[in-house]
Amino acid sequence: MTAFRSLFLALIVLVLGTASLSAQENKQAFLDWLITDGELLDNMRPLHPELQMVNAFPRREIDTTIDVTRYSIVWDVYKALLTERDFRPARKIEANVQITVRSRVKDLATIPLNSESLIIDSVVSKGLKLAFSSASDMLKISLLTPLAKGDSVTFTVYYAITKDRDWLSIYSAEDVKQNDIPTGSFFTFAQPDGARTWLPSNDVPTDKALMSVRVRVPKDFTVVSNGVPTDSMPDGDTASWQSWAHDQPMPTYLLTINAAKYKYYPQEYRRKDGSVVPIRNYHFAVDHEGTQYNAVRALTNISKWFEALESRLGRYPFSTYGHVAVTPIQFGGMEHQTMTTVNRLWLNGNYENGYVHEVAHHWVGDLVTCATWSDIWLNEGGASFSEALYYEYVDGMGGYRDRLNRFRTAYLRVGLNGNAVYDPPPAALFSGAITYAKAGWVYHMIRRNINDDDAFFAGWQEYINRYRLGSAQTWQFLEFLKEKFPNPAVDWDTFFDQWLVKAGHPQLSVGAVQTDNDRYSVTVTQSQKGANVPSAFTLSLRLRARKGTEQRDTVVLVDRAVQQFSWAIPFSPDTIIIDPDWNILAETQSTVTSVDEDHTSPSWCSLVGRQPHSVGSDVLIAADGVARARLMLVDVSGRSVAEGTLADGMGRLATTSLAIGRYLLIVDEGMRRSGLPVTIVNP
Repeated sequence: MTAFRSLFLALIVLVLGTASLSAQENKQAFLDWLITDGELLDNMRPLHPELQMVNAFPRREIDTTIDVTRYSIVWDVYKALLTERDFRPARKIEANVQITVRSRVKDLATIPLNSESLIIDSVVSKGLKLAFSSASDMLKISLLTPLAKGDSVTFTVYYAITKDRDWLSIYSAEDVKQNDIPTGSFFTFAQPDGARTWLPSNDVPTDKALMSVRVRVPKDFTVVSNGVPTDSMPDGDTASWQSWAHDQPMPTYLLTINAAKYKYYPQEYRRKDGSVVPIRNYHFAVDHEGTQYNAVRALTNISKWFEALESRLGRYPFSTYGHVAVTPIQFGGMEHQTMTTVNRLWLNGNYENGYVHEVAHHWVGDLVTCATWSDIWLNEGGASFSEALYYEYVDGMGGYRDRLNRFRTAYLRVGLNGNAVYDPPPAALFSGAITYAKAGWVYHMIRRNINDDDAFFAGWQEYINRYRLGSAQTWQFLEFLKEKFPNPAVDWDTFFDQWLVKAGHPQLSVGAVQTDNDRYSVTVTQSQKGANVPSAFTLSLRLRARKGTEQRDTVVLVDRAVQQFSWAIPFSPDTIIIDPDWNILAETQSTVTSVDEDHTSPSWCSLVGRQPHSVGSDVLIAADGVARARLMLVDVSGRSVAEGTLADGMGRLATTSLAIGRYLLIVDEGMRRSGLPVTIVNP
């Protein structure tokens, strides 16, 4: 496995070295590889198989053998930062970590930790060496005395880091000449499972621990990590030891350790009640107010970001915040707890939505963390949805809808061919189309399914507070919604199954036939097809009939591929709009030409035979007493797709070349003209 991982990480650098960055986090750029190693796949999935439950959302068992409560990390990066990469020894960084572990089982004799490509020298507890084994990417430590359930042990692992790129990247002054980097630097990235390459740890998102770091660097470097700096001490004339600590627990993937010749740029978010969140920003001095990169300009609206998100998500949950800019990196941003890592490119001032996304993660992802990587949509969808909330705060509903439309466009590039939102394949863990864009829409649709903003946002805050500083699976979010909002427009079990477990989206069209003076027979058709795509979504669907300035709305529950209902409309509509308020992630063909322009009854002509029609079967039309009439089949956009002639009261149109969907058959006798809805389905 270790050899394989080394190979594919090297391939990432080669293949993605010139990858373009979007305003999104673009973490997927770190994972776009072909995974063929089963053990790696297991590392990115829960440790236990899915429980088979009838009529229940999938659940994952979590390995609760141990609970790490604290990591105290010490690294000496001095030599590595002064040595060109090609000349560094195998031991890139000399390190140790003091770990406190609490047992969650009876008689715990061995502590298992994730450890990949690390050289483990020794493990010491209370001055005594502990036996250990290091193989198959696991460090197993044998305790002198087994721990009872609830008891803790503290030990120190002395080790060396062998990797100096990808999950941990080190650039010396010589390396800088070959890259667009103003100074030497190093930085870490860990999501989803990279922390184990630079820290022996329980590297899973459910195990949160207090963390502190102490790092030795050249004296003109600044160390940056989570929380706040606690001390800086010179070590001779050329080096210094610098320490950081964070006062709230976090999982290993949210830990960040960085150093460079950084400029410190302090800001603050001051609330109306006078309380303050200090904001610590670190970037290269040339980027502070530069022409190409300008941190002051990029961070101008930071107080507004916090203000907007607090108005919806509640009070910012941590005592401090900040940004550290790094380069080169193959992603946009990463929500390391209280110290977001951003790509240097974001300092050009064009990535405000990316910054907002990372701030939002501190509620959705950091304070409450996805319990397994199957649940990653909870993190990324929540932060993406929060981008739309920010633009709603700034620009009103137009800004909100514009952001959602951008997500919709991004999703539809994949659309019916995409994977499900829940439990994505490892290689698509950070799919921009699914994990971000579609998942953001799922949050929006949850909001609309409740249809009460005050209740929705109060409930969301209650959910966040219920699981604060912990983790949650999707089924727990589902159970919360069922408990808090028992009467949604669409049943929650159905909603979560069709939008998360299943793939795809509805393709909707509508047609109408006037059946009386003010009554219309309306047909809504779903035509979507694809692997794991529902043939019919259950939707609370709003339709809007319109003619000029007149309009009339109705809301219907749709749960079949073809569904008809009667609708009284006090005027003759020329259009019917599907989902005018953007409540559903769907492709819609909303505009329908008025079906009876002369307001005459269509009863003089009718369809014959079984309906809806199967692809390949002919559409038969009868019109008693009509010698001749023109037939024209149009799609919902008004485009003619088939034409024919009715003679001696009977007509026929072939459907062999037509796609499944909703059409309108116009029968034109000359003196009178009527339309009949035609639905074509699979045999």
